[in-house]
Amino acid sequence: MIRALLWAALALAFVVLAASSSLRLAANGLSCTPWPACYGQPATAEAQSDATTTAALRAIHRVAATVFGLLALALPVAGWRRFARGERAATLLLLAVTAGLAWLGRHTPSPLPAVTVANVLGGLTLIGLLAWLLAPAAGRARIAVVGAFTLALAAQTAGGALISARLAGAACVPACERAWQPGALALWNPARAGSAQELLGDPKAGQPLVTTHAFAGIALLLAAIGIGAAHGGLRAARRLSMNAGAVVAAGMALYVFDSQLWLAVLHAALAGALVAALAALAAGGKASLEGA
Repeated sequence: MIRALLWAALALAFVVLAASSSLRLAANGLSCTPWPACYGQPATAEAQSDATTTAALRAIHRVAATVFGLLALALPVAGWRRFARGERAATLLLLAVTAGLAWLGRHTPSPLPAVTVANVLGGLTLIGLLAWLLAPAAGRARIAVVGAFTLALAAQTAGGALISARLAGAACVPACERAWQPGALALWNPARAGSAQELLGDPKAGQPLVTTHAFAGIALLLAAIGIGAAHGGLRAARRLSMNAGAVVAAGMALYVFDSQLWLAVLHAALAGALVAALAALAAGGKASLEGA
């Protein structure tokens, strides 16, 4: 019964992730026509807001998020006696993050990139917690390695969210020519509103965000391969390296095929799968946590 609730919640978390990504990226103008002139334009966002598909996605997002909230509330109630200490803490954190995202939803969309970053990181946190709860406590991964990779992945995810929030998705069309620009550090300030072009006064101002995200993704892939090699006896370690490869491949395809919306949503979903794989690897330390 508890595992069924966990699997249902995990599936809904991916539905919410895909729906929210689709709504946000479509409003930005990803895959709009004519590309890239229509990207980031108010008229594009207004037309997308009135589209039938947008209404359907909003309904799917609302229903999935509501049911997920009910499951997040039911999990600690139904499984409290059966859960170990670590699992109880995870379900309470799951409920707290869900409540935080529900509150944040009242302020979404927002001109502040911090709201987008918090939404994306919060959604991936839910996936990670559920995957950790579902994973068996078998094998032992190095906590320092998993922790460092988690922080790096969180930073990489925040960078991807900033590309969306700063309307930088078309900055490298046809190619990235300015990997860095004066004042580019302002692009990474989530408390500062405005698109990349508004902040730096250059149509290609988003290129530092895109370039950094691309190189950081390759670095994370190499790190994931290294973790997979070091912990080759753990299925979760091998899955981590494969998931990282899939995320990077989707990101490269996104660049090659002119930022297709479905590829961007796939990229986000694969990032969720990567978080789930990392959580499964971290579950190797469950036994020691539960016995504490």
